[in-house]
Amino acid sequence: MHKRYLLRGNCTMDKNIKKNMRKSSNILREMLRIYLEKRVSRAAAELAYFLVLSIFPMLICLNAMLGNMFPSEKNFIDMAEGLVPAGTLSILSDYIGYISSNSNSAMVTAGIMLMATTAAAVFRSIHSIMGEIQGKPRYKGPFSLAVSFIFAIVFLGVMYFGVIVVFAGNWFLTFLSDHFWIGVSDAWTWLRFVMLFLILFVIIGGVYRLTEPKEIDEHFLIGTFLASISLVIISICFSWFVGLSSRYPLVYGSLASMIVLMAWLYLCGNILIMGNVLNYVLRCSKEEFKQANNKDNNV
Repeated sequence: MHKRYLLRGNCTMDKNIKKNMRKSSNILREMLRIYLEKRVSRAAAELAYFLVLSIFPMLICLNAMLGNMFPSEKNFIDMAEGLVPAGTLSILSDYIGYISSNSNSAMVTAGIMLMATTAAAVFRSIHSIMGEIQGKPRYKGPFSLAVSFIFAIVFLGVMYFGVIVVFAGNWFLTFLSDHFWIGVSDAWTWLRFVMLFLILFVIIGGVYRLTEPKEIDEHFLIGTFLASISLVIISICFSWFVGLSSRYPLVYGSLASMIVLMAWLYLCGNILIMGNVLNYVLRCSKEEFKQANNKDNNV
């Protein structure tokens, strides 16, 4: 009897495993269907375009807000090396050196105006594709435009806080290394990835929440978590892959660094959108499961 009980338990376990595998397969299949039918790749390309336009005015605004705390070219390279592709890192570090030494009121004003419009366009792009996927946008008409500009301000504030946290973390580890323990500063090579993940988790979670329909009561964090950690991993891998190739400038010439930046942001855009698609599919599958249980109970 004991042996029969064990066999029965194994059968139950096997059925549960098969059920979970079938459920996971259905979720992946539904995500693939949405990716193809809703043209997520096109939305990711649009998102990458607006992100490129927003990066440089954002740096101008951060330089004006942070003042002496704004990272120098060397500090920026130390923080971003291994995350940002080498060619793109060179462009951004040169640009940081330029705005640090040539900042003026006209540049700051232009940066604020460009930052507001391009970051707002980033939000509208995400809001549009998620509204199309979920069947209903959260905001409509002029209110959607107003929320996008509010998002631009909040996004700049989060980036301001993120730069301070990263800069302070590097300074603190260097201080400990100089005064207490030798080798503590080596922790920065991995700690910056953790900080980046946490900053991305906050930003992505806020974006997902703002693009969900208002009547949704239950929110999933698994898509936010996977999107955040995937962005860190894909950035490291993409930077490593680009670093292995020294011939891509021969293909694109002087545009090589910008092409690499666009390709990197395109991959990031796909991950950002699909993270919310995962949350949406999980929510739909849970609602279908509840409805099926209610029908069984009624029968």
